[in-house]
Amino acid sequence: MKIVPSGMIFAHMRICPVNQEWVHTYLLAPYLQGAEMITRAWKGVDFHSLTRTPLSLKERVWSWLVGVSLMIPLVNIIIWIAWQAFGNPEQLYNPYCPITAPAVHVVVPPLQIPPPGPNQRMERFAYYETSKNFQRRVEWELAHYLHLTVAQKHHCDKSSSTTSIYKPDWTLSEFHHQSGEETFDAWLIDPKHIQVRLIKSGKDPIDQTFELTEPLTWIQQPTIGFQPFILSNNREMSCYMVLPKHPINPFSSSPLLIKGTAKKIRKEEAAGHGKLLKVEVVAAGWPYNLLKAELWFDPTTGLLRKFINPGLLTKKSGALALDRPLPALARP
Repeated sequence: MKIVPSGMIFAHMRICPVNQEWVHTYLLAPYLQGAEMITRAWKGVDFHSLTRTPLSLKERVWSWLVGVSLMIPLVNIIIWIAWQAFGNPEQLYNPYCPITAPAVHVVVPPLQIPPPGPNQRMERFAYYETSKNFQRRVEWELAHYLHLTVAQKHHCDKSSSTTSIYKPDWTLSEFHHQSGEETFDAWLIDPKHIQVRLIKSGKDPIDQTFELTEPLTWIQQPTIGFQPFILSNNREMSCYMVLPKHPINPFSSSPLLIKGTAKKIRKEEAAGHGKLLKVEVVAAGWPYNLLKAELWFDPTTGLLRKFINPGLLTKKSGALALDRPLPALARP
């Protein structure tokens, strides 16, 4: 019998890194599988099959029970591991597929802000934002020119600032955000592609190009981006949004392109604001659709008056500051 020194055992041990793939495989997988099984039980059809085979009552009940069990924290991990060890579960969710940044040098276009002139019109307003971690005032300044609008936003504590450029129809063309030592830039390089660059202190820049497979509006700032929708007769609209950080997976370091849907709910009376139009914005696909934003707009001007934004651990709410004359945003 060959004796191996104990030190040799530790020399060959390797700790598995906790990265995005690990989180997807061992933490998100049970929830994703459970959501798909619940959906299949609800619809009564095996929509993962090309033949769309109808399910029997027994199959629907089984799919429903297993799906609900896989949505219970901790319990779902035990069930999932045991199922994989002693059975052969049909994987219903999409496998892990990382988005790799292209190995190209990307130059962020400089901001093309026209100098002040006779064709410029200024608008200023502010919001008070609160959560369990902070309470702050956020200032907005809109400079309207003949062929574009420059929107600048900054926190009064100077912790972050945003500059964005809109076309006359209120479609976004450039978005630049800086918070501490982190910068995030996004710009429309053509009608079907958004280029982004994320720079964090001490890390290599992340450059990505997102393809817009549908002719939808790109919205980064609900304060401005939804104005044409609010002033229209449409009850619902879909849009693209680029998230600098993953809202669910804290181990992800890459920006994320998601599709969202805004829906007009009803008009409500709000203290100090009059009658406002409530709009709900929900991201497409599970688990992102668990994060729902609630927005209240002035139905005559399209100006955002109140909002509640969801978060992974906390919610952020805000309201238009009423300590200055209210502007009326220019109609598109």
